[in-house]
Amino acid sequence: RGGRKCNWAKASKVAFPASRFPLFSPRLGFSVVSIEDPFDQDDWPAWKKFTAESGIQVVGDDLTVTNPKRIAKAVQEKSCNCLLLKVNQIGSVTESLQACKLAQSNGWGVMVSHRSGETEDTFIADLVVGLCTGQVSVCLPQRLLWGGGG
Repeated sequence: RGGRKCNWAKASKVAFPASRFPLFSPRLGFSVVSIEDPFDQDDWPAWKKFTAESGIQVVGDDLTVTNPKRIAKAVQEKSCNCLLLKVNQIGSVTESLQACKLAQSNGWGVMVSHRSGETEDTFIADLVVGLCTGQVSVCLPQRLLWGGGG
């Protein structure tokens, strides 16, 4: 809608070359390409160092809390390179869109997520498409994980 076209090839592409993934697990046979909240939300030096040296996507959830002031600080400090966008964390859809635009305008990835707990609300998927983020974080409802009825 509104004539905006999404470049899905660009939106879904990992922003780092495979040769730069030092986090390889021979036992598991794959490289880690993205990690969320590797440190305490106020350990800015550790975030900055890890982001600079790891060469992978570092997702800020507790670090940024979908808050434009914390996102701006994380951009300035180069503390992460991807925002975990939780619409109901900041307070409104408008504020969430502002947070997303701030992250994307600084070259960050954006991963849309629901807040803790299970949900079957399709709004999150619609938001991923509408914002062209290419990434979504979801959890299976407990009833599906443990074989409960639906």
